[in-house]
Amino acid sequence: MRVKVYSIELPTPGWLRRHRRLARVGAAALIFAGLLTPGALFASDKFSDVPTDNGFHDDVDALVNAGVTSGCRSDAYCPANGVTRGQMAGFLHRGLGRTAVVRSTTPVTLEVEATPVATFELLTGGVPAGGTTFVKLDATLTVTADSFESCPCTVTATIFNGEGVIGTSTDTISSARPIATIAVTAVDAVPSGTTRTYTLQGSRNSSPAVIRTAPSAMTAIAAPFGSMGGNIF
Repeated sequence: MRVKVYSIELPTPGWLRRHRRLARVGAAALIFAGLLTPGALFASDKFSDVPTDNGFHDDVDALVNAGVTSGCRSDAYCPANGVTRGQMAGFLHRGLGRTAVVRSTTPVTLEVEATPVATFELLTGGVPAGGTTFVKLDATLTVTADSFESCPCTVTATIFNGEGVIGTSTDTISSARPIATIAVTAVDAVPSGTTRTYTLQGSRNSSPAVIRTAPSAMTAIAAPFGSMGGNIF
């Protein structure tokens, strides 16, 4: 049996034609509202067509400062122009946060000096050079000892960003507390569009006890907004 299928083209309603064109200003507000809790913003009036009294001035200003957009020209944002699907993809790619997770399941014997436990590289997003990405890191270092005769023992967890320690936390283990999970957190301000290497490290005091790690993990969330991460985390 053969079946013929016919297609009927109906005129597009006027209201749909009007709403198909999303204004650039509206797009900026959408991205800004989804990624940033309102905070203190400074007017720059970078674009002559988005003055301070424009209802979307702060939204556009934040996107420019974060490097998500540079406008349609050096002195204009073209707020009434439509946004293509390609342009929207570019905005989202440069503006959405990035997440990285690393888990360490192989036991590591800690030394008095900082001992690497888990490491990953994080690209701080497709934001053009000139912006700043804020990376929020949360890690847990779980440790135990082969013997507790020389304990209580002090263990320190640190997060290292390739240039220095940006987060640290300390706890103790003993026969009464044979396993400890040390939580450490940090926020790192990184030039946008660059790669940063983060390492979760562990160290112990001078006790002769053999202290080993149990499953540990580190998570990073990167987004190009916030004052040292305060507005996004």
